[in-house]
Amino acid sequence: MTSTIRCASPPIAALQLLELRRVARRRRDVSPKTRKLVVLEDGAKWILRGESRVDTGGGKKVGGAFREDPPAKKWPRALHQHAVAAWARLVDR
Repeated sequence: MTSTIRCASPPIAALQLLELRRVARRRRDVSPKTRKLVVLEDGAKWILRGESRVDTGGGKKVGGAFREDPPAKKWPRALHQHAVAAWARLVDR
């Protein structure tokens, strides 16, 4: 079975409308960005890896989670606290 689509507007106008829909779709993408915070101390690397926090509308924010490398138990306490505070400033950018 074959179906036919008829368009009352000229083909160029239809292509422009299609392009506008693509642009609108791209602008609505609020996916979190990948983030990485590296702290160096005496040649050792301490890394927080995660994603940015984004506002999905209405003031509701999602994302911002991170994981430590190496695990948090192996970090010096003051260094970990400093890294987490720096992460809090980084994720909202």
